[in-house]
Amino acid sequence: MREAFADATNLRNLTVVILIVTFILGSIIVFFIAQTFSKPIKKLSEGAEIIGSGDMDYSVGTKQKDEIGQLSRAFDKMTIDLKKHHKALEFERKRFNEVLDMLPAYVVLITTDYHVTFANRFFEERFGKSGGKRCYEYLFKRNEPCENCETFKVLKNNKPHHWEWLGPDNHNYDIYDFPFIDADGSSLILEMGIDITEQKQAKEIIKQTNEMLEQRVEERTLQLKDINIRLESEIKERRQIEEKLLNLYASMTEGVVLHDVVYDETGKVVDYIITDVNPAFSSITGLTKEIAIGKKASKLYGTGKPPYLDVYARVAASGNPESFETYFTPMEKHFSISVFSPGKGKFATVFQDITERKRTEIILQESEQRLNLAQEISHLGSWELDITNNKLSWSDEVYRIFGLKPQEFAATYQAFLEMIHPDDRVAVDYAYSSSLREGKDNYEIEHRIIRKSTGEIRFVHEKCEHFRDESGKIIRSVGMVQDVTERKKAEVELKHSNENLEQFAYVASHDLQEPLRMMASYSQLLEHRYKNKLDKDANEFIDFIVDGAKRMQKLINDLLAYARIDSKKSAVEVDCNSVLGKVINSMRISIEQNEAIITNDELPRLLGNESNFIQLFQNLIGNAIKFRSKESPRIHVGAKKRSNEWLFVIKDNGIGIEPQYKDRIFLIFQRLHARHEYSGTGIGLSICRKIVETLGGKIWVESEYGKGSTFYFTIPTPV
Repeated sequence: MREAFADATNLRNLTVVILIVTFILGSIIVFFIAQTFSKPIKKLSEGAEIIGSGDMDYSVGTKQKDEIGQLSRAFDKMTIDLKKHHKALEFERKRFNEVLDMLPAYVVLITTDYHVTFANRFFEERFGKSGGKRCYEYLFKRNEPCENCETFKVLKNNKPHHWEWLGPDNHNYDIYDFPFIDADGSSLILEMGIDITEQKQAKEIIKQTNEMLEQRVEERTLQLKDINIRLESEIKERRQIEEKLLNLYASMTEGVVLHDVVYDETGKVVDYIITDVNPAFSSITGLTKEIAIGKKASKLYGTGKPPYLDVYARVAASGNPESFETYFTPMEKHFSISVFSPGKGKFATVFQDITERKRTEIILQESEQRLNLAQEISHLGSWELDITNNKLSWSDEVYRIFGLKPQEFAATYQAFLEMIHPDDRVAVDYAYSSSLREGKDNYEIEHRIIRKSTGEIRFVHEKCEHFRDESGKIIRSVGMVQDVTERKKAEVELKHSNENLEQFAYVASHDLQEPLRMMASYSQLLEHRYKNKLDKDANEFIDFIVDGAKRMQKLINDLLAYARIDSKKSAVEVDCNSVLGKVINSMRISIEQNEAIITNDELPRLLGNESNFIQLFQNLIGNAIKFRSKESPRIHVGAKKRSNEWLFVIKDNGIGIEPQYKDRIFLIFQRLHARHEYSGTGIGLSICRKIVETLGGKIWVESEYGKGSTFYFTIPTPV
């Protein structure tokens, strides 16, 4: 049995051996293939990843001679070539960025979500780096895009766009936007900005200069019209001649003459011959072409010696052009002459008749002299400071105000400060510098100066206006200086006068009132006891005494009221509607007796003193009732807001005022009617005027006799 299965066992063992040997051989073959093919391929794969990460110095370095080895060496060569191209590309990119950084303009790339992905040096120096913020966030500190931004129009139209932008540095930029596609296919905007601030400032200066010149020319023209009628006639005649010349010869308005030089036997220039002239020559000189051509200058102009021979000979010899102005006596005209040489021994003259211009210059000089004289008489000087160029100019009167000779030295701001009184110097300097710093349009100040010539202290009033460019920057200051010393002296005298008036008021209130009250009391007592007990004359004398005492008391009280009007009282807010109500209540008996009707508009609230306002309304309304016509009084009180003041209107239907008395009624003690016709002291309207003027306003009346009056007064509003 064992022998029967012996062959089967051997066969099984042989099969197992064969399988083991086959597995071992397969493993050896797989290992060999892995070493021979897989490892180099893996190395190539790893090398590709390393090179792809940017390491161009990596080399696969396989030394096999089969196809994998050839592929490895080709791969290394490609890496070397790629490295060369990469360096060249980096060099070009660096050079391009350097070019962009050298540009005197900014260049940026902007994404559709407002991020700046690239900015050249100019942009970053002006505005800084974005730091990952959107353009409107770090440029303007905004939370949303700017309303006036035009950058993204290029994405809508897909066309270049040109516009202007005011940057956060307060500079103006000329902007050019272009649609741009990034390497990954995303949309970008290429923007270039050129700083045009200086050009705009220059244009503004030119514009302002032209406007100033046009204004001055206009002023001088008006003066010329008033000064010389004959000049207008000559200008008109000249315009007619110019129109004819323009119609005939287009733009040929200057005279042009060609000459040949005449030499003597020694080669010296002794004369010149006219060889050709243009039509303007005849119209300017009065000499026809037929007469002029071929003639020597000495004969043609009748001067014996050729005019301006030295200049013409010099130009003909050197070839260097020259220009000059002259007065030619034979023709009694001023000429502007330009000379040039078209060839050796030849010269040409181009000339203009500038007689009118010379006359105008003389008239302008005379006008300027009259202006300086006017400034001198009024003690009013002017100055102008060009802040851009730091150039200061003074009129002659400014020098005189400071005790200097006109144009004694070049004006400077430091020289101006040195002539101000030391105690006022800081305030004056602050007034000017703060007006610039705070962006004000003007300033005013009064201060003292010390005259250099005499050491005298004078008072001046200064007013300055600032002018700006298109960006709002102040570039020029123009001001005036007026000597107000005499006014200051008058103010001091007025102050003394007011003090005397106050003293009088004190005396009137204490020293006069007491004996007057006693006289009034005893006269009334005399009237009570003895009236109708004496004769008719005695009764009349008693009436005179009583009436005189009452009128004297009323007069003194009115004078006291006039003297007590004081601008120094502390101002409070006054409701004019309430004031009018109090006045109507206090006058109710008079209003009812005269059947007066008083209407009013809504009145404002103003700063002032309520008692003054009550006195003002009471006097004006009281006069309207007193000077009534046959009709019942109709009085309307209105007010209208104007730019910096309120205009009050009190209209009545009374007897009116004759035109010749409209100004007289505001003078103290001025009466237009006899006392038996209308009672009063003649002080009421004087009190009204003083109240209004104390508040800084003015008062006047418009009236038609027999048809009523309208009183107007203004009250300024505080700025």
